[in-house]
Amino acid sequence: MVINCAGSRDEKYLPYCSRVCCLIGLKEAKLLKDKYPDADVTLTYIDMRSYGDFEGFYEKLRQVSGINFVRGRPSEVVRRDGKLIVMTEDTILGENLEIEADCVVLSTGFVPDEELLRKLRIPVDGGFPRDYIDSCLSVDSNPRGIFIAGSAAFPQSVSETIADARDVAVSVVELLSKDLVELKTPIPSVNNEICSALKCEICLTVCPYGAIQEVEEEIQVNESMCMGCGVCTATCAAGANQLEGYTHSELLAQIRGTIAEGDIAAFLCQWSAYNAADKAGYERLDYPESVRIIRVPCTGRVDVQMILCAFALGAKGVLIGGCYPDSCHYISGNLKARRRTLALTTELLEQFGVNPNRLRIEWIGKRESRKLSEVLREMDKGFP
Repeated sequence: MVINCAGSRDEKYLPYCSRVCCLIGLKEAKLLKDKYPDADVTLTYIDMRSYGDFEGFYEKLRQVSGINFVRGRPSEVVRRDGKLIVMTEDTILGENLEIEADCVVLSTGFVPDEELLRKLRIPVDGGFPRDYIDSCLSVDSNPRGIFIAGSAAFPQSVSETIADARDVAVSVVELLSKDLVELKTPIPSVNNEICSALKCEICLTVCPYGAIQEVEEEIQVNESMCMGCGVCTATCAAGANQLEGYTHSELLAQIRGTIAEGDIAAFLCQWSAYNAADKAGYERLDYPESVRIIRVPCTGRVDVQMILCAFALGAKGVLIGGCYPDSCHYISGNLKARRRTLALTTELLEQFGVNPNRLRIEWIGKRESRKLSEVLREMDKGFP
């Protein structure tokens, strides 16, 4: 007896469908029937997912081979009088069955190599590498030089894995054929004369990709690993770490040239909330005219000085809009921003006589234009 979906599509074990288990179960059942034609072979399944060319294979086995198919999820396998008894339901007949078997084969699901993914610092979703299909970040979502193909990304059949591997191989060849690799993301630089005076080394611990390293007692940035989130720059107490295009002086100059009395300063992540603002414009969704949007590579780049500067200029509210916790393109930049902002900024705002409620942090997806519009209207009404 072959049991498909053994543990799969089960919130207590593997909540996802492994896609190829049905095909493997069908193959095993056929091999058994080919070798032992007189054997009574039964296959249980929740839903038979034999897509594409494999649909004909399933139909042939069901109609010609003599294999018994039972649609239902087995609940238990027990021993009784030297036999294995499979307790299962039959959802088509609407009955509970006890099927006697000499051998039970469990068709289990694929599981990711979470330890390896963690060592490579690759963002995961449900255990597998996160796939930014709808993102403009696309293949740049993983640390440079790391390509994911086949079932390393998500359960796939052999044919799908081969096709996927070919596509990735083309990307690798294209990369290796270049004399130089042009970086698409901003890279931080570290002034070690300033850094050595304080020697806080906080940046070594906050980088999601391990790109900040100490070499011969100097803090250096490994440009091949850096993805340009700016978390290290925001946490640099000495101001020695500056992200290209998003330095302290550049962002503060932008704030001073943009924010006026009564405005709402909106620091929006370029991968999520900033796209939602663009979408709001396309959809002609209104939000207060006093909103001043400042794009940042990640909410992790927003530091206390930027927030205090906005309030000092008379902003009646500050919004930090970033990706949802499980969707940050920089693994954990948004969560680090939230912890740092809530812990430190709240206390400082109270010291300066600013109501901490005027600072708001929201998770806003790239398509959530309506949510962004509603949040901004609420902030405008809440603080006249």
